[in-house]
Amino acid sequence: MATTVTAPPSSAIHAKLNRGPGRLGMLVFGLVLIGGLVFIGTSIARDLGNISLGFAWPYVLLCTALLVAL
Repeated sequence: MATTVTAPPSSAIHAKLNRGPGRLGMLVFGLVLIGGLVFIGTSIARDLGNISLGFAWPYVLLCTALLVAL
């Protein structure tokens, strides 16, 4: 026997799409974003900690490359 699937009315779909994200979702997104930035910062600091450079130019190039990659 064939069953038919009925789509919800388009007004219900538009209502869901027009609604903003919830507080919990925004909190989780913010925490993940902050955690990622902290991880990136500590990883770069650890990797570059043993290198002594007299100029800031390599750091400027590294930051530029990271911003382009993002």
